Amino acid sequence: MHIDGREYEFIRASDVIRDGMALECSEVGSAAGPILEAFWNDSSGRFTFSAFQENLPFELVEEFVRAARQGLPPMRG
Repeated sequence: MHIDGREYEFIRASDVIRDGMALECSEVGSAAGPILEAFWNDSSGRFTFSAFQENLPFELVEEFVRAARQGLPPMRG
């Protein structure tokens, strides 16, 4: 996803230690690590959201939340 000359990517991953799945957003080419995370906890059946950077483009956050709702939690049955 390109916004204001920057490129962002979303990565979905399972997390055995925290018992769930996460969607992370990172800026391509940056070594800073994820800037956003949505986590679905299988045990509690709840989402959490974390932002690790301030002043993010609103369009990025909007698209990230949409992608998290669509891709998490994993499909059941």
